[in-house]
Amino acid sequence: RRVHGAISEMATSDSRPTQEVKIVNCGQLAPGEPLEAPGDASEPFPRWPDDYVGFDAMTVADALGVVERIRVAGNDAFNAGDTAQALRRYAQAARYVAAITGRTGLSDADSAACTSALAVATLNKAACFNKSGAFADAIDECNTVLEMPGQASNAKALFRRGTAYAALKRIDEAAVDFEAVLAVDPSNAAADKELKRMRALQQRELQRQKGVYERMFN
Repeated sequence: RRVHGAISEMATSDSRPTQEVKIVNCGQLAPGEPLEAPGDASEPFPRWPDDYVGFDAMTVADALGVVERIRVAGNDAFNAGDTAQALRRYAQAARYVAAITGRTGLSDADSAACTSALAVATLNKAACFNKSGAFADAIDECNTVLEMPGQASNAKALFRRGTAYAALKRIDEAAVDFEAVLAVDPSNAAADKELKRMRALQQRELQRQKGVYERMFN
């Protein structure tokens, strides 16, 4: 499970990790030996919530507080330029939220709070993928957010997906997303700038196609 989880945190291309994966010297756990290796100062909680003794007994508010601490550790890594470490922390935060949402009897308010926390962690993952050039993965993460209850007009999801589309030269789709951002947040200067850039590229492509057709018929 942990090997699969670690691989799932990597950037991918065509559903394959973009870096080499080796599993070596697995050995066997001695009786009583913990499944999880000790973390460092940037990882104060187990990577997997079911290894965190007492997590299930926490109130939703306290459990989401743990999620936020993990996510902030991801922010620190991201701001320090360690995208791989940031991605691990954001994926960890998402796993913790999933553990909370799996509880029975959550109130509507708690469910909404969990959705919001999961959306934030997922969008942080998208930012990592955009920064590392894994644009298809960024699009997938943004799509995940936009499909969440109440998140269909999430401006950050739309902007980061638009950014990924633009990087992949999917100009028309990028323009649609930047337009959608401005429909939600008309004062978003970054989206306005990117939309103008997409419009210029669309116009340039239109002129190129026009020239091709003129040469064909002359």
